[in-house]
Amino acid sequence: MAEFQDAISIRAPADRIFKFLVDLNNLPKVFPTLRTVRRTEGEKIRVQGDTGNRTYDQEGFLRLESEHRRLDWGSGGERDYSGWMVVRDDGPNDSEVVCNLHFGEDTRIGEIDNQRVENELRTALERLRDQVEGRRAGVGAS
Repeated sequence: MAEFQDAISIRAPADRIFKFLVDLNNLPKVFPTLRTVRRTEGEKIRVQGDTGNRTYDQEGFLRLESEHRRLDWGSGGERDYSGWMVVRDDGPNDSEVVCNLHFGEDTRIGEIDNQRVENELRTALERLRDQVEGRRAGVGAS
């Protein structure tokens, strides 16, 4: 079992960031391994991507809690994987985004490269910041 968490400050209102995240077309712009996301029924989604070690095409779920600006997701297959992201107000035009990833008991520990997951999580948060703030990737990043 492994858990990862990171946060980033973004110069944008929390509602604008959350609106960006709930548009499924934007998720591949944020998460480095994700290629496509589409809703199939209710909270069910189908995701496709490439981890670098393997490609995947899986069903899962995506649950939105608009009143708390929170997204929860997880795998629907043989992998025990889930995550959440919450967008918090940090002033009128400033926000903090916290993301947590959880790899459960059914995940083979040898499949997880901790440094790689930490790097991809940081990259996802930076890509979110760059998209919402209108930056080009890697330009003006602090």
